[in-house]
Amino acid sequence: MSVGAPRTHDREEVRNKMIEWALEEESLNLNGFCRRVMISPQCILRWAKEEELFGSTYNLVRSILGDRRERALKEGNLHVKAYDLNATTYDAFLKEEKKEMMEYEYKLKALETLKVSEVDLARHDEVMKTLGKLQKPASEE
Repeated sequence: MSVGAPRTHDREEVRNKMIEWALEEESLNLNGFCRRVMISPQCILRWAKEEELFGSTYNLVRSILGDRRERALKEGNLHVKAYDLNATTYDAFLKEEKKEMMEYEYKLKALETLKVSEVDLARHDEVMKTLGKLQKPASEE
């Protein structure tokens, strides 16, 4: 391959090739598609954000691959570590559940930091009483 200007891609052509590639049974990872058509993953991600149709295709392809990866795992054709590493990339349902769980845990942690223990309240009251006594003029005691 010669070195020169970066290759330009037609979005519609890439979108169609991505669907065709995803329907091939051996397709398991979008990096394989990027390698096949010599396009960067960043380009695919950018286009998915910029263009609704491309984004829909990208999400559909991820879903197809997610289903295939899960079947490959169940059949023993994909190592569990390889599956786990990219599970949320290809499984939108799992990704959403993990996101909801993280948000829930964050809210619980935030509530925990707002709680004040009974011991802390008692200490606070004692400190305030002591400060109050220290601030009274000697004639008031």
